[in-house]
Amino acid sequence: MAETTTAATAAVSEQAPIKVRAFEWERDFRDCVRIVYQVWFADCDSKSVGMLSATQFMLHYLVQGTSIFVACDAASDKALGLLVLTNKKHKPLLRQHLLRTVQTWALEKSALCLLYLMPKAKTTRLFSGLFFDNYAKLRKMVPAETLKCPEFLLMIVSPEAQRRGVGRALVHAGETDLRIQGFSRYYLLTDSSCDYQFYERIGMQKDVDVSMSFNIPHVPDYDHYLNYFLHCLVYEQDLNKAEVAAPSPSPSLAPAPATASSEIAPKSEVKAEVKTEVKAETEAKAEEKAEEKAEFELEAEAEPKTAEKSMAAKPKAAAKPKNRAKAAVPAADKSKTEAKSAAKSETEVKVHVRKPRARKSTNA
Repeated sequence: MAETTTAATAAVSEQAPIKVRAFEWERDFRDCVRIVYQVWFADCDSKSVGMLSATQFMLHYLVQGTSIFVACDAASDKALGLLVLTNKKHKPLLRQHLLRTVQTWALEKSALCLLYLMPKAKTTRLFSGLFFDNYAKLRKMVPAETLKCPEFLLMIVSPEAQRRGVGRALVHAGETDLRIQGFSRYYLLTDSSCDYQFYERIGMQKDVDVSMSFNIPHVPDYDHYLNYFLHCLVYEQDLNKAEVAAPSPSPSLAPAPATASSEIAPKSEVKAEVKTEVKAETEAKAEEKAEEKAEFELEAEAEPKTAEKSMAAKPKAAAKPKNRAKAAVPAADKSKTEAKSAAKSETEVKVHVRKPRARKSTNA
């Protein structure tokens, strides 16, 4: 069965912690019927029909359970959730005593007979019968090896206890019980009308996902739109990998306080954890600031050195043109010498070139 949930209507941060214990008939039966009524049958035409349907529905699974756990409010011991599982090896708890066997059988059959006699119970009775038929078909689709393993028959959480970790606490209690008994796997049947994704969040594997009709066509006032097609699912869990299903160590899931001093201890531990986290964050920020300061000082020390290097490099750069100028002087002198020699050679040519002498005329 599925953990069926509805929207939360109140804050739960200030509520008492959750504890899980074994089911006790005298103390828990009425509370568990009330939870089933609130979750599945509160929309019936009359409250009496809803309570009878809830009683018959819960007893159908309760009488098969070899282990039954109840999640309670630690302050008031009021039942907030129920888990019924069977290991398929031992005798069911409520069948171990003759008086309890007769009592549960009489209650279940009486509730079913009254549902047949009450006119307003027709739709609810037909839907419950269709529900059990579909789940009988779904159980035949379970793999043969998985079918031999223990099964979570019914897990339900009160709408008043949403988001308090009740579902995880129940699953953890059931898995611990199965480990103690030597089992390594279990499975459960559910449908898409509940929060079936809860089982995926705790790491369960989906084996079967089929569409089944929950429609009752010959009932005019039946809500065909909401219940025409639903997905029926089979989930399987390997207990060797089921550590994620354990409840988180939060104050809301802490064990019930035994004395007044134990009430103060969790609060002081939380405060100590908060102080430790704040101190760690402060130290981390201080280290970051110290690193930034060190980097800034290194950059400040490096800037004068680079300035000195640049200043020392300037005279050398200025000296280079002078050297080039000095090197250029001999080239100029050389050019002047070449010009003088060229001029001298021209004068020598002019000197050596003489005009031809005029011949004297001789008179005969």
